[in-house]
Amino acid sequence: MPSKYQEILTTIIDQIENGELQKGERIPSIRRLSQKFHCSKDTVQRALLELKFKNYIYAVEKSGYYVLEGKSQKETPLNLSLSDYNNMAYEDFTTCLTETLVNRENYLFNYYYQQEGLQELIDSLQNYLEKSAIYAKKEDILVTSGTQQALYILSQVPFPNHKKTILLEQPTYHRMNDLVASL
Repeated sequence: MPSKYQEILTTIIDQIENGELQKGERIPSIRRLSQKFHCSKDTVQRALLELKFKNYIYAVEKSGYYVLEGKSQKETPLNLSLSDYNNMAYEDFTTCLTETLVNRENYLFNYYYQQEGLQELIDSLQNYLEKSAIYAKKEDILVTSGTQQALYILSQVPFPNHKKTILLEQPTYHRMNDLVASL
């Protein structure tokens, strides 16, 4: 005689493969299954997790478990040439990339309304620096996109010595040498 766990597994798998449970259809609740099979909710939960692992069902948070795909419902493989397959992969990639950029355009390209950087990042940096006993005001923190931008900004700062002496580590970025030489 099979265990309750095994009985739940085989029953649901049979229902999916026989078409009694269709793709997208909700599996009965854990409570209902535990009543039907006269077992604990833990046993049902374990069986459902096994079915999820075997790709028979999927979970929707605060909703339940649903049928992913039955064997009788699987699509037949397509006969594609290698070039067709490669083109499909490339088209899928470009579609995903385009959708991502279009949907995130405002966030990616128009979000930096503050020249000094994102406020959340500045707040985090201030907290991080304080842990190392470096106390800086938020308005004194500037986030750059890289060392080249940081070096350029530093070259434009009015230093007390009026930029008569600027030391650069060598080797350094060659354009930085040119920039400092032109000051």
